[in-house]
Amino acid sequence: MNNKKSGNKFEKDLCELLASKGFWAYNCPNKTSGQPADIIASRNKHPCLIDAKECANDTYDTVRIEENQKNSMFLWEYTGNGLGYFALKLSDGQIYMIDHNSMLLARQHKRTLNRADIIDLGTPFDEWVKGW
Repeated sequence: MNNKKSGNKFEKDLCELLASKGFWAYNCPNKTSGQPADIIASRNKHPCLIDAKECANDTYDTVRIEENQKNSMFLWEYTGNGLGYFALKLSDGQIYMIDHNSMLLARQHKRTLNRADIIDLGTPFDEWVKGW
């Protein structure tokens, strides 16, 4: 499976996982010109914007954060919708949620996040869900 198909599958699977945890989740259609986020989800009157990334080699290159993604997450938060998140899926299937502010701060110091960085910066998915 190529990266795009694998990434699209993760987005779909994450929407289903969110729904199973009581979220309303919408997988934004992929556009050739790009989109600012992959998923819009909400639970308990708290919406969030999520960019889902599969990290098959347990690394995430922070330069992959596009300007439109960064700007949309800032605007999302500025307009009262809460934080934007990056959902990073590691090779063992574990998903870590990293809020966009923390991700952008990490980007200033590291071009590539390794497994230890992702675990340190992120919140395991099930723990993150409990906060909603």
